[in-house]
Amino acid sequence: MSDFNQELVSEINSLRTNPKKYARTVAKYISYFKGKILRLPGSNAGIKTEEGPDAYREAADFLSKQPRIEALQPSKGLCRIAEDFISAVQKSDPNDDLGNIDMEEIINKYGSFGGSFSRAMDFGGETPEQALVNLIVSDGDTSRSQRESLLSTEIKRIGVANGEHDTYRHCTAIVTCTEFENSVDDDDNGLLEEENPNKYEKNKNDEEEEPKRKEEKFRGEPQKKGGYQIKRNEEPEEKRYNKPQRNEPEADDGEEELPPGVASINKTEKIVMENGRKKKITKIIKVMEDGSKQVETTKEVIEE
Repeated sequence: MSDFNQELVSEINSLRTNPKKYARTVAKYISYFKGKILRLPGSNAGIKTEEGPDAYREAADFLSKQPRIEALQPSKGLCRIAEDFISAVQKSDPNDDLGNIDMEEIINKYGSFGGSFSRAMDFGGETPEQALVNLIVSDGDTSRSQRESLLSTEIKRIGVANGEHDTYRHCTAIVTCTEFENSVDDDDNGLLEEENPNKYEKNKNDEEEEPKRKEEKFRGEPQKKGGYQIKRNEEPEEKRYNKPQRNEPEADDGEEELPPGVASINKTEKIVMENGRKKKITKIIKVMEDGSKQVETTKEVIEE
């Protein structure tokens, strides 16, 4: 595992095992704002945001009230899945092309999952911390779906990958699930070199003790269907990605951002079983500059 990916997993596990402490990491970004332009230290360019520092205040406040939950175990198979997601989007516009990725085909190359499966993608984060903070804050996405996914008590395994992007310079993929059966490697662990097993234990000098959230257990044997293992009577979590943030000067640089009159676009996909058929449901929400919303929902049968 590369240094970036190893540090990213450590960042995510720090978020989960000590959210109050990580709230301070998010809060420090508030001081980097000028209006709604985020200017990171050492960068000559600003990042245009929709919500400005308010979104970072909300995220920091949210984390300050969260209980600690267990760290995630990295998986070689899930990392390979994340790498394939990166390869698929490096030359694409995620607002238009991310939904064209065949998630099922990529997963089946390396194994099968049990319980929930989710994918979060960030475009623009230059460091592991920046990528994770982008996902936690989810500027412009009022549902904060990426944050919810990363702080789920149901997920146990994680895979990450990072690469270059033609437009946004950097892209990061985070893949999580409850259980994963790796069909490529006999040993699916051991990715974090020199990991301290006590790293995520509570520090007595940390904030006041909080009751631990009861861990949700994986109940029942997964039901395998077409390469997926889906928990009975439940649907896989939606695939999600973080809306790209472009590093650019405040002045107009001539790059097209969004269609005229559109303030933001949020696209989510999920795979469900209906009447014995597997369907992909795509939902696109366009928030217009006048505050109105346009919602487009499509269903596609992907397996009889």
